[in-house]
Amino acid sequence: KEFKAIYPNRPVVCYVNSTAAIKAESDICCTSSNAVEIVKKLNEKEVLFVPDTYLGKWVESKLDGVKVITYNGFCPTHLRVFADDIKKARVEHPNAKILAHPECHHTVTNLADFVGSTKEIMDYVDKSDEKEFVIATEKGVYDRLKRDYKDKIFYMIKDNLVCKNMKWNTLEDIYYSLLNETFEIKLDNNTMLKAKECIEKMFKKELK
Repeated sequence: KEFKAIYPNRPVVCYVNSTAAIKAESDICCTSSNAVEIVKKLNEKEVLFVPDTYLGKWVESKLDGVKVITYNGFCPTHLRVFADDIKKARVEHPNAKILAHPECHHTVTNLADFVGSTKEIMDYVDKSDEKEFVIATEKGVYDRLKRDYKDKIFYMIKDNLVCKNMKWNTLEDIYYSLLNETFEIKLDNNTMLKAKECIEKMFKKELK
């Protein structure tokens, strides 16, 4: 609310992993895969982007004539990657392509061979004729790539890129929650309806 008050009359785009309360204060949400597309389709000269400043500024770099005003937030996992890590990987793995997530610091994404969301990184590997890749994002992506592409070689940019928040929930947790109908999340009606509208607008924009 304070961010909107500083920059009034501009649409607010929020990352899909934000809370329902944040969605309720936003106009539309996005994923890291569709963020560029969503902002472009808003057809606005200026937009507000929350909460990740690096994802927002990466979106801005991909669009001409659009100013993305970002909230001063960041992903603590991706900010563990530094430009020196990329330079070190170049020396240690000279034949590898370096793939980074747009939530990394811009000094990192500027040095990467490819920047994209989890899905885009996986698609890049799938379509690439290259055989070696350095992965600069959450370790789960590295684990999945190693599992699915046994004919290719993968290196983690560093060992500490594990998101504890993502690891809290497992498939088993979800299964038993649905089976037993436990851990119900209750929202007030106003927040629920506004958050739902924020999500539905994203799907409508994608279909246009």
